[in-house]
Amino acid sequence: MFKISNLNFKEQTIENIEVNGLTINNFEIKLTKTKLNIVVNKETKTQIKKKKNEDIIDIIYVEEKQEETQEKPQEEPQEKPQEEPQEEEQEEPQEEPQAEEEEPQEEEQEEEPKEEEPKEEEPKEEEPQTEKIPLHKMKELLYELLDEEKCKANNTKQLKKNTIDAYFTTLKEIYHHFKILDMNELLETKEQDIINYIEETYKEKQTIKVKLCSIYKGYNILRIESLYLKNKIDEYRTRTTIETDKNKEENKKDESEGEEMINTFKNHLEELEGNIKEDTEILTKWKQEAQLYFILKIYLNYGVLRPSEMYNILITDTDENNDKINYINVKTKKIVINNHKNNDKRGTKEFVLDDKLIKGLKAGLGRYLITNEEGKVYESSSSFTKLFKKHFNYNPYDLRKAISSKAIAEGNTDRIKQLEYIQSHSLNVILQHYNKYSKKD
Repeated sequence: MFKISNLNFKEQTIENIEVNGLTINNFEIKLTKTKLNIVVNKETKTQIKKKKNEDIIDIIYVEEKQEETQEKPQEEPQEKPQEEPQEEEQEEPQEEPQAEEEEPQEEEQEEEPKEEEPKEEEPKEEEPQTEKIPLHKMKELLYELLDEEKCKANNTKQLKKNTIDAYFTTLKEIYHHFKILDMNELLETKEQDIINYIEETYKEKQTIKVKLCSIYKGYNILRIESLYLKNKIDEYRTRTTIETDKNKEENKKDESEGEEMINTFKNHLEELEGNIKEDTEILTKWKQEAQLYFILKIYLNYGVLRPSEMYNILITDTDENNDKINYINVKTKKIVINNHKNNDKRGTKEFVLDDKLIKGLKAGLGRYLITNEEGKVYESSSSFTKLFKKHFNYNPYDLRKAISSKAIAEGNTDRIKQLEYIQSHSLNVILQHYNKYSKKD
C-alpha cells in the first residue's frame, strides 16, 4: 500500500511517500503539472493523473499493483500545431527595450518545426527524469544549429549566427530575470509569466513578436509543448501585419525629405574626406573615421548593405579559405558577401568596387572594414548600427529608404536593378518597404 502525502501538482512537490507504513527513499519520480509517475525499487510502478481543478491532494492511498488510482479524465482532443507558412526571415531581435529602428519586415520568418502529438498510452518502462538544462547547455544546443552536418542528421534547418545570437540574447534575458537555473523548469512552469514579462518590458508590437519567437525556439529545442505561446505569436503577427498595412500610406514622406537626407550623408562624406587629407594618420593607422568614410562611399555609390553583412567584412588580398566569411579582395577589386539573410536563395553576392575606392581600402589590408575603438571587430550588427547612428543621426535603414525612394522616383531601371542585387531584395519589396519618400511636394 502506498501513502502519498501533500502532492502539489501546481508547485510540483511531494512531502512524503510511504509503502506499507515505511518511509521510502529509494524511489524515482517524475512530476509534472498534470501527472505523477513513481517507481519504487525499479519494480513497482504507479501513475497518478491530476483531476480538473485539483492542484493539491493531501493524502492518497494506492494499492501497489494498481497503475492508476484516479479516474482517468477524458482527454480533450489536442490540435496538432501546424507548420508555420514560409514567410520572410525576421529581423534579429534588438537587445534593449529602446532599440534602434528595425529593418522592415520583408524577411523570412523562421520556420517552426512540427511538434509531435503527445501519446496517450501508459508508459510500459521506467521514464527517465527530465534533464536539467543550465544556460550554458541551452547555448550549446542553440549553436548546434550552425552545424550543417548535425542539422542534416537531425532534419532541422540550419540557422545563421546572427539569428542564433538574437535567440540566445532573449533566452538569457528571461533566465536572469526569473533566476531559475534549469531552462526546462523555467519554460515548463513560467510560460504565462514569461509572456507577461515581455509584454510589460517592450512596447512595440513588432519587438514583442520577435522576442516571443526567440523564446519559442527554446521550447522547440527542448521539445516542450507551448501552444499558448505559439497562439500568442500568431496574435501579434496578425496585429503587426494589420498595423503595418494601415500605417503604410500614412508614413509616406515627401521626396524632398529623402533627397535632403542623402545630401546630409554626402556632406558627412566630404567632411570625413577633408579630415583624412589634413591628417593622413587617420587612413594609415586605419582609424574609425577612415572606416566610416569607406562605408559611406559604398553605401552612397553602390547600395546600403545590411549591418549584418557589413560589421564583419575582412579586407584581404585573396579568395583562398574565405568562402565562409564576408570580405573585400583588393586584388580582384570585389566585395564578396557569403553570409547574408537570403544567401540560401540567392547564394553569394559580389560586385566590383572602383579603383579609387580599392586604393584607399588597401590601408586596411588584413583588418576589418569597421572595428571598435580598440581595433577589434564588433560582436554583433547592432553594435555597428549604434555607432553609425551616433555619428550620422540616422541608421543604415534610413539611408536605404532614401536611396531606394530616389531610384524609384527617377525611374532609373539600371539603378533599381543594382539595388535589387546589392541590397538583396526585389522591386516589389522596395515598393512595399523602402519607397518611403514618395509624396510629391
